[in-house]
Amino acid sequence: YANIGAVYLQLNQFEQSQEYFEKALDFYNTLPFDESTFTPYTQLITIFNNLGIVSQKMGDFDLAIDYYSHGISLARKTPQNHRMLAMLLNNLGSVYIEQEQPGLAFEYLSEAFKIRQNNDDDYGLVQSYRMIATHYIRINQDDKALEQLRLGYNLAGKVGNMTSLAQITELLHEVYQRKQMI
Repeated sequence: YANIGAVYLQLNQFEQSQEYFEKALDFYNTLPFDESTFTPYTQLITIFNNLGIVSQKMGDFDLAIDYYSHGISLARKTPQNHRMLAMLLNNLGSVYIEQEQPGLAFEYLSEAFKIRQNNDDDYGLVQSYRMIATHYIRINQDDKALEQLRLGYNLAGKVGNMTSLAQITELLHEVYQRKQMI
């Protein structure tokens, strides 16, 4: 079910995606918890993240916050899931950016950044730099945004993350264009 939901998510068919992720959630909730492998927590964390993404894309921010929060709660119980925890925190921060709650956004984005930094997760750090820059753009702190974008751009090039490189380039263009207008 989760894989079918992921396909629908990639196709931007959010209602169908949500339907299959909810079926996957129902299925995994029936499985026993195995302390040695943390199964099914790992799968549940991913499903909560994906349901959060779908809800956020559909504009249901309260539901997205609930799903991300459930995922965060589970990820905090499973230390080997630090990458998922950081992703969920980053995604939750992005919801608060969209809701124009910069204090909450920065709190979650900063926690994700620290987790990624402590675990030498360069790929994830690129995402953190981009999202923190987005936060600064939203609150009109262009110089801080540029600093984060430059760090993210350099690291994205180093790790070969072309998608993030393109996203960061777009944000750099936006900030430089805005600075010229001032």
